[in-house]
Amino acid sequence: MKKRNFTQLDAVQAYTKKGTPKGIQEQIIAKAVARILALLILFLGAIFLIIRMPFLRYKSIEILTNTEEIESYRALANNELDQSSFFLPRGSVFLVRKELIEQSFKSSFDVLSVEVGSDERVLTVSITPKPAASLLLLDGLQYAISFDGVITDDISIVSQNSITIRISEGAGEIANGAQLLSSDRMASLHKAVNIFANVIDTQEILLEQSASRWAQLKSKDGYAILFELDTDIERVYERYTTVIDQYQNEIDQLDYIDLRFGNKVFIK
Repeated sequence: MKKRNFTQLDAVQAYTKKGTPKGIQEQIIAKAVARILALLILFLGAIFLIIRMPFLRYKSIEILTNTEEIESYRALANNELDQSSFFLPRGSVFLVRKELIEQSFKSSFDVLSVEVGSDERVLTVSITPKPAASLLLLDGLQYAISFDGVITDDISIVSQNSITIRISEGAGEIANGAQLLSSDRMASLHKAVNIFANVIDTQEILLEQSASRWAQLKSKDGYAILFELDTDIERVYERYTTVIDQYQNEIDQLDYIDLRFGNKVFIK
């Protein structure tokens, strides 16, 4: 009969009572999962604290515009800034979507452009409203013409500071609601008046006819400035300043400066 080693048997039984290899493996996995969960909670907690810190929030909002509707603009901007969520506080840089603010302004107001930016922790909203209706002089009659080029005989909508567009040749019968000028050419007319503001005598622009792409301004010194509407008005002004600097001593002798043909400038 084979002699049994009871000492070894006792050790095996004791090991079995403490746990099987499968049980030990489960304990190791459980501890690893617990550590991962603890680290994840710490990580999320740190992120939560960081995203709520003051330097990641807009402290105020600034409206840049030259219109009387500034308070209405400010109310809408503050409403956009007041949005918050459970994790993100009011004014969080992660919550404020600049492109959505731009869309909100364009859908709520009749504006020409909206640009949303930021300067340190200040949210800036630059708004350019559509210009008011302009006065149109044609065939001895007065009309109002909108920024989109649509005309009406109700001149009461024309403001005091509006530009005046004079068309020298008749355009035939004009009906209310007719599109006399394209919106692009109207935009060029307004831009020209703004850019040449320190040069021109009055805010009046002359067109030979409604279909013409050529326009004319009158300077304070009496000479005419001829330019094309279907081009970059800022470049037109750059060419004008280059030319006029060379004629400072002869300004009173100038009849016109013709800027209608690209880089070719004609002076008389």
